[in-house]
Amino acid sequence: MMQTVDLVTPPNYDTYGRTLAMLECASHHESDPSALATIKSISNTLFKDLTDFSRTQAPAHLQRAECLNAKRRKRGLLNRMAMSTFGGLTLIVPMLIMVLDPRKLVSVVTTSVFTLAVGLILAIWMDEAESKDMIAATAAYAAVLVVFVGAGTTV
Repeated sequence: MMQTVDLVTPPNYDTYGRTLAMLECASHHESDPSALATIKSISNTLFKDLTDFSRTQAPAHLQRAECLNAKRRKRGLLNRMAMSTFGGLTLIVPMLIMVLDPRKLVSVVTTSVFTLAVGLILAIWMDEAESKDMIAATAAYAAVLVVFVGAGTTV
C-alpha cells in the first residue's frame, strides 16, 4: 500500500509531468481500491500545487516583462539621444572650425577629416545598414560640409 507525503512545488514542470505520468500508469495497473484512492489523492494534490504555482508565477512574469520593456524603452531613448547629439556635433564642430579660421585649406582639411570620421563611426554604429546606405549617409554629410566650404571661405 502507498503512503501519502506532503508535496512541495518542484523546481520545474518536468518533475510534475513525470510524476503525474507515473501515477496515471499506476492507477491503470492497480486494482486495490485504497491504493487507487491514494493515487487519486496524490494526483489531485499535484494538480492543485501546479495550479497554485502557476497562479503565483503569472504576476511575477508580467512584472518581469514590464521591467524588460522599460529597460528597452530607456535603451532606445539613450540611443536616440546619443545619435542626435552625435549628429548635431558633427555639423556644429566643423562649421565652427571653418568660421573661426576661414582659409580654404582649413575648410577642405576639416571637411575631409570629419567626413572620414563620420563615415567610420557610422560604419561602427549602423551594423544593420547595407553598404549603399553607408555611402548615401556619408555622401549626404559631405555635401552639407561642402556647402560651408563654398559659402564662406577666403584664400
